[in-house]
Amino acid sequence: MHEALRTGEDVWIPNIAAMAARYPDTAANVEATGFEAWLAVPFVADAADPQATSEGARALGGVGVSFRQARALTDADRAVLGAVGRLCAQAWERARLFEAEAAARRATETALERLRGSEEFLRRVTSVTPTLLYVFDLTAGRNVWANRALHEALGYGRDALDALGPSLLPQLMHPDDLPRFGEHAARLATLADGAVVSFVYRIQRADGTWRWLESREMVFQRDAAGRVEQIVGGATDITEMVEADAERARLLGAEQQARARAEQANEAKSQFLANMSHELRTPLNAIQGHVQLIELEIYGTVSARQREALGRVRKAQEHLLGLINDILNYAKLEAGRVDFDLRPVAVHALLRELVPLVEPQASALGLTLALPGPMSSVDDGASPTDEVLVVADREKLAQVLLNLLSNAIKFTPAERTGSGTTGCVTLGVRAPVDSGDTVEIVVEDTGIGIPADKLGSIFEPFVQVSTGLTRASDGAGLGLAISRDLARGMGGDLRVESEVGIGSRFRIVLPRARGG
Repeated sequence: MHEALRTGEDVWIPNIAAMAARYPDTAANVEATGFEAWLAVPFVADAADPQATSEGARALGGVGVSFRQARALTDADRAVLGAVGRLCAQAWERARLFEAEAAARRATETALERLRGSEEFLRRVTSVTPTLLYVFDLTAGRNVWANRALHEALGYGRDALDALGPSLLPQLMHPDDLPRFGEHAARLATLADGAVVSFVYRIQRADGTWRWLESREMVFQRDAAGRVEQIVGGATDITEMVEADAERARLLGAEQQARARAEQANEAKSQFLANMSHELRTPLNAIQGHVQLIELEIYGTVSARQREALGRVRKAQEHLLGLINDILNYAKLEAGRVDFDLRPVAVHALLRELVPLVEPQASALGLTLALPGPMSSVDDGASPTDEVLVVADREKLAQVLLNLLSNAIKFTPAERTGSGTTGCVTLGVRAPVDSGDTVEIVVEDTGIGIPADKLGSIFEPFVQVSTGLTRASDGAGLGLAISRDLARGMGGDLRVESEVGIGSRFRIVLPRARGG
């Protein structure tokens, strides 16, 4: 049989001798079978079959027949057997083709089932997504497909939307957005496959209200000439976002207007204070000048009582002038009109200049002015190795220090009640170990102190803490506010620690200069 299948031809062995001659290795086994003749007929396919062998035939299978007696094969037998082989081959081939056709049919049905499943999946997904999906025909000017979300968003059923006919969008789009839609449509006509463009516009619902949409679109189909025919898009309702942005813009505009009005009011206030200060300074300076002329007896002899009265006038004039200067300085700070000339300042040298200015005031009130450490000597012979440098505006730092020293002297009794101890104001400089980049200038007194609940307000403008002293504390309540603003303007700060009945400690914290 193997030979018949290999060659595609009948193999006839009429007797045992022929078998032994043709297949010597099988002689012993053949005698044991009891057969004496054999026939193998292959089922040969037509040579036109695409699967035929290069020799022009293909054996699909075959049939073998064994005979008990030796037998000769006639030509008629061969013709019959050949016909049977061909019929069997044809039947076999038809069976194979039928099976192949059935397999193809099953594969096609499976593919169709999968396609129907995909279509159902896509239909369900597009039905539940909140994104407005659509296929828009540029030629017809209308949607050829849209999902449920789009119909619900616009308030139109499918039939109602189709009834709008061609030019659907121009009918529903806000007139102000139509020019941009024309530009958008022109871009779509030249859009490359896979590219995405976006468009924001307003569209009118069936109930007449307007909604903001943001669409992202790409080419879906081209005609035979390659022109864009349909686009597929997804739109998101961004109405709430747009309205929120508009509200933020409105609030921002209102805030900017309020800020502008406040700045205008502040500018008007600063200008008013500047004008008033000038108007008040002029007569006060005139008073000072006339008092000095009278004291010089330019207008005649001045008695002792008259000099005493002139002294009171001069003090009142100086007090009023100090109030005016405080108000003007605070107005400048608040308006941001104060310029700072920041450079290294030698602290000890500055203190040596300031101490003589306040010593008479302290001595007149019976107070001790203590200068510990390297400041124990306030003359020009102090060791330069004790010098400390800070980054500050020298003039403004002097102003802050003089204000703190004046306050300390003003609010410190000459003698502690019942103790006989003399009141003291201490001035010192130190560089905190935990902050090597700053320097503290400390003004400490043994005064009546500040209540804990008042410490947060003493730096507010026009605030004075009631002291209970018999000596009234005059002023506009701007000194500490100005001092702290000046300290902060120099990159530092002004801090306070106080305890009622013990005293107060004010610390000016400033950046330390290199080499200081």
